Amino acid sequence: MDLKEQILSRADILEVVSEHVSLKKTGSRYFGCCPIHKEKTPSLCVNPQMQTWHCFGCGAGGNAIDFVMAVQNLTFWDAMVFLAKRYDIKIPERRPEDTAEGLRAIAMYEANKQAQRFFIQELEKSER
Repeated sequence: MDLKEQILSRADILEVVSEHVSLKKTGSRYFGCCPIHKEKTPSLCVNPQMQTWHCFGCGAGGNAIDFVMAVQNLTFWDAMVFLAKRYDIKIPERRPEDTAEGLRAIAMYEANKQAQRFFIQELEKSER
């Protein structure tokens, strides 16, 4: 089971959303005002059985990770780290290739290695 699956299996959407929104039960779902956009009537719906949320006002929705990303303005990774810490889930070390910045750094490193090889070859040619 990867980190995302572990988090989603342990994070209760109702608990996560309830920290930011006052929810009222209607049938099997819960409704409240969406914290993403300003509104006066509840349009945010939480479905505990499916572990999802959806706002009929702004169209946002998803799982617990998506909610934390939207409400706290976090990246996907940072939202996962936030929830993993909250639910005491071990976080694997982040690899450079997991981020766009890391991929750029790896590409720059490879380009520099190729340039180095080229210049060494050229220097060796000029010495002959």
